[in-house]
Amino acid sequence: MAGNRTPGKRGRRSPSHEPSLRLTNFAPPASAPPPAGDVTNGITDWGMLGNDAHSDCGAAAFEHGRMAKSGTNVLNDHGKELAADSTAATNYTLETYYAYGRAVGEPGQQPDEGVQNSTWLKFLFDQGLIEGYAELDVTKPDEVHMAMLNFHGVLLGCDLTADAENEFKEHKPWTITGAEQPNPQSGHDIYLVKYDTKAGSETIITWGALQDCTLAWETGEVQAGGLEAWVFITAEDAQRNGVNLPELQAAIHSLGGTTT
Repeated sequence: MAGNRTPGKRGRRSPSHEPSLRLTNFAPPASAPPPAGDVTNGITDWGMLGNDAHSDCGAAAFEHGRMAKSGTNVLNDHGKELAADSTAATNYTLETYYAYGRAVGEPGQQPDEGVQNSTWLKFLFDQGLIEGYAELDVTKPDEVHMAMLNFHGVLLGCDLTADAENEFKEHKPWTITGAEQPNPQSGHDIYLVKYDTKAGSETIITWGALQDCTLAWETGEVQAGGLEAWVFITAEDAQRNGVNLPELQAAIHSLGGTTT
């Protein structure tokens, strides 16, 4: 992906929040983050994972997150490693995405209506693909950056600007100005893997590649009201970070079924 970059589709539905699942309710206060951090694990080829032709950015972001956590390619349900740019990895990602669509009542065997992150993460939890998940306070960059380090990335739901696709193609950072504002009709899921507060930048994974963003981009997304941030949690994540997993899981179960 170092040469020509082709943007794919978007697919996050409207922002969704679960105040009862705030990470700070289930984990000790995190320390202040260092000035910069990087959890890419040396991976450079993340794979489009179907997001070129489908609105499965949420499913692609989830698999990119699992790659960041493991330092490997996509792992299927049997632990088999699938090259991120392979048809097998794309098909695996899409099958999970389609299963979510059917679970929330979308018509057809291959529904493609995007995801709402609160129900998407609940679906992944119900399927046993994650041990838990929690929401972050996007108005606190230190909380988001420290969670990125502690949980090997953060799932961000955002509303892209009209210039985002051209900036991606031209290797330019995403930013927000008075003339370049997020569009609530252009919801997208991405995965945060790097930040540098001195340089004023962050780096996310989208459309199979690393994309730089300015810190003004994040601030503008917060002010526009469309930004949401989540961590999905493995048992290892919980143990390493002191997350009270039984209490968190009980809170998730109290939400009921996937569609609630």
